[in-house]
Amino acid sequence: MRISVPSKLGIAQYWANVRPEFVIDIGEPSCFACHLWMNDWDTWQTAILDRCHIVAANCGGNLEPENFLLLCVTCHREAPMANDPAIMIDWALRHESWIDCVTREMQSGLRGCSNLDMDITHIERFNLFLRARAFDRHPMSDYVDSVKALIPMMRAYISSLVSE
Repeated sequence: MRISVPSKLGIAQYWANVRPEFVIDIGEPSCFACHLWMNDWDTWQTAILDRCHIVAANCGGNLEPENFLLLCVTCHREAPMANDPAIMIDWALRHESWIDCVTREMQSGLRGCSNLDMDITHIERFNLFLRARAFDRHPMSDYVDSVKALIPMMRAYISSLVSE
């Protein structure tokens, strides 16, 4: 029985083999639930990802890699607390990606702009646009005003539509 928590790389390697949808690229650390990544996360060890117990130690959870998910701070805070591992794994698999969340919120915000003469209806195209840009903060975090952070992206996207 393990007496210390496994390394983040050890957790990532375990889940890459068991549930590849959690680990998009073993060389690119990201949150298992929302797939947040940052440019300066060179390794799993330097990535600002929490080791989140699937079943808490005080509820009988062990310290093996299969009892941990690597989550960003926001997802860790939102994660369910349950004694059944299936609940946590199902939650992480169904969790909305941060890019899909941003896209949905931007579309909702743009629909409310009466002076905007175009409607953004192609969510996939907008998604691709966002994925091509590097965000350095989770849009739902406490330390970034997501609207202010995304206004330049929205303007660039609208400009790209106008120039076509």
